[in-house]
Amino acid sequence: MPRYFFHGRDGRTFKDDEGTELPDDASARIEAARVLGQLVNEWPSQAWEDDPFQITVTDETGLTVFVLDLAAIAYGVKPPIEPPPAEGSDSPKRGDPP
Repeated sequence: MPRYFFHGRDGRTFKDDEGTELPDDASARIEAARVLGQLVNEWPSQAWEDDPFQITVTDETGLTVFVLDLAAIAYGVKPPIEPPPAEGSDSPKRGDPP
């Protein structure tokens, strides 16, 4: 059976030196999702940091088989509001042609 190595990043980097024997790439994808789920379960706030969770799966030769990323995106965050131009100013108004 092939051996897969599940290297992770969650703000820190960790290397899997032992690996796991699995029947095929499909089984390795499922295992990567489990590993990623464990990371999120242990450190849920890390999902919102700049350095998201990532699992890189390699084979016995060191070849990257695939990478699984988790990135969280916060929608609904309002952009800063620009103050209106001072009255009588020559600044263009929103919607004016450039």
